[in-house]
Formats: sequence, C-alpha cells, structure tokens
Amino acid sequence: VADHFSGGSVIAPDLRLAVFQLAAKSKVQTQENYKVMHARLQREDISAEERRDLLESVAAFGGHEDLLSEVVEYALSSVRVQDVPIFLAPLASSSDAAAGALWARLTSEFDAFWEKYSGVSFLWGRIIDSIVGAQRGADKIETIKAFFEGKEMGTATRSLQTALERVQERLDRLSRERDTVAAFIAK
Repeated sequence: VADHFSGGSVIAPDLRLAVFQLAAKSKVQTQENYKVMHARLQREDISAEERRDLLESVAAFGGHEDLLSEVVEYALSSVRVQDVPIFLAPLASSSDAAAGALWARLTSEFDAFWEKYSGVSFLWGRIIDSIVGAQRGADKIETIKAFFEGKEMGTATRSLQTALERVQERLDRLSRERDTVAAFIAK
C-alpha cells in the first residue's frame, strides 16, 4: 500500500478496495498501513472513488484493538458529515469491540448525535442502521429497545426497526444452525 501511494507501483482502481481492505485486516505492518492510508485520506486531491475506498478501509482498522479508540474518535470528530455513514458501517462490522465502542458512544452522546445528524434523513437512518445492526447477543436486543423507547428518532424510525430485525435474524440463524456448523467443522 505504501508503495502504491509513493508511486512505486500502481494498484488498478478495480482492485484498490480489495487491496486496501486486505492491508487493513492484516496483522502485518498494521500501524504503518494505517498511517499511510489515513494520511492519504486527508488529501484533497484524491478522486471520490479513492476517497470511498479509503474511508471503508481506514474504518476496517477498527478491528485492531490497538487502533480502535483512535479510529472511533476519527470517525466521530474528523470524517466529513456526508461520509460518516460510509465510514461507520465497516467500522461497526470490523469487530465486536468496534460495534460495542460505537454503541457506547451513541448511547452516551445521543443528543449530540441527534443534533449533528438527524437533520439529514438519509445520514441519520444509515448511522442508526450501522451501529444498531452490528450489535451481537440476545441481551443486546432488549438493551437497544429500552434505550430507544420514547426517544424521537425522526426519519431513522424504520432504520432502527430494520436493524433490530437483522440482529434478531442473526441470533435466530445462529441458534438454528449451531449444531450443523459444529458438526461440519468437526469432520
């Protein structure tokens, strides 16, 4: 990745996201790759397509425990408002810890989230969908419902419902297929 950005080699645009994602998920040169990709994302002279690829890939570094808090902070303080949903979806799904960290921020700073994002309907709905939809565990569904009960959700009402359905569906599938998958792996 660093070689690509320095001009040493060129990654074809149709392969760029896959290569960036592999670099973000790799346990080799994690810090170096993060710094290089993060720095590239700060530049103003990159194409919209490369910006999207970098947003998704830098977010995936949230799967590394040592970078999680830095990536979450970057997402919520420095990413352009219109890019936040592009960043949050891969960040929330990068690890259970990332999903938990985003949930903790949403619940502790809900009024700030509402103030910043609810005015743009598609942003608010995608943010709620990304954070809530990435939650795991049967206990989470009741916690989520209790948290949002009585809260004004505006245009994200349907997104919240869909995200809760997705969490429940994942739990149901896990329950239904647990023995089959265990038997397959045991072979």
